[in-house]
Amino acid sequence: MDKSSEKNIFEKYSNGTITDQELLLLYNWYFEQFKSNRSYPDPEVFQKRMAEMDKAVLAGLHKTERRTIPLKYVAAAFLLVAASFTFYFILKRINEKKYDAVYAIRPGGNKARLTLADGKSIDLTEARTGDLAKQGGVKISKTGDGELLYTVTATKSAGNEYNSIETPNGGEYMVCLPDGTKVWLNAASTLKYPATFSSLSERRVILSGEAYFEVAHNEKQQFIVQTARQCVRDIGTKFNINCYSEEPAIRTTLLEGSVAVIPTLPRRTSAHKGAVPVAESILRPGQQSLVTAEGIEISEGNAAESISWKNGSFQFRNDDLQTGMRQIARWYDITVEYEGAVPQDKLYGKVHRDNNLAKVLNMVLGSGISYEIKDRKVIIRSKIK
Repeated sequence: MDKSSEKNIFEKYSNGTITDQELLLLYNWYFEQFKSNRSYPDPEVFQKRMAEMDKAVLAGLHKTERRTIPLKYVAAAFLLVAASFTFYFILKRINEKKYDAVYAIRPGGNKARLTLADGKSIDLTEARTGDLAKQGGVKISKTGDGELLYTVTATKSAGNEYNSIETPNGGEYMVCLPDGTKVWLNAASTLKYPATFSSLSERRVILSGEAYFEVAHNEKQQFIVQTARQCVRDIGTKFNINCYSEEPAIRTTLLEGSVAVIPTLPRRTSAHKGAVPVAESILRPGQQSLVTAEGIEISEGNAAESISWKNGSFQFRNDDLQTGMRQIARWYDITVEYEGAVPQDKLYGKVHRDNNLAKVLNMVLGSGISYEIKDRKVIIRSKIK
């Protein structure tokens, strides 16, 4: 149909004056439009529209008392009705394949691997609830809530035995250490720690990635978190440390109590190895430290934002796009690429981490940004304004 005929026949359809022959022509035109539409419209919309036209066709076929319809039109009508349902299911499957790749990327969950001092490795995701191992007077068990619990069962020392727990991309886990300290590990993080602290002068653990600590206070044994570029000495408190290697700074945020942050800078000469500690800085509740190669900076932090991951959400407040996408990439186990210049948009808002990837991106990315998901890769583009 040309534009004029198209307008005329739609007007007739709307006011109820369309003939059977014109209705079949409209039906066929509508069907052909969908077949040639490369964007694959929503099959639910198609089904609703086809159902309306099917009803109209069949109603016309029953008006035998007013007019006689040639047999060829009757046959054509039923063929088109059958074709509409066939095409609907084909279209539905095309859409399912098209969107499966997007919505199949689900959020992370309780996943981790425990490695004991003797080299034994335990997949905590698959491990049953109950006792997992015993070493040096310590019992290791998995609780019904999917947490790792250390319980001291004897005074025998195992201070020279170190365990490690590692979360993959898309994983998180909580471990209760032998001294009662609770540690929540974010995705792509590793914590190395003694099997027991009973015979040690200090409680030192080594972290890479991100973790939230609720430290059990012990005046006789200070608790120290060692990372690549700093040490945090706890004085009985709650704090979060973000020390991913791909981040430009180590971020320590204090929620309760007091901590001393001690940057460690690399030695300048090849004759010496290791790092040199510099002057410590004491954080008060609500403060945050940023440690870079140049030193340390103390500022007022946002506690809710720093531990939003632990509480099951992404929370952005004027974060640059790449920083936010690194968080999302770790949780959904994806890679991110930027096509063209990296958008300078800032991210704001809060969204739950239990949503599918596409929903999070739709809520987080601004109107000036478009994205495409291919397998487990997200391609970010700036829209032309």
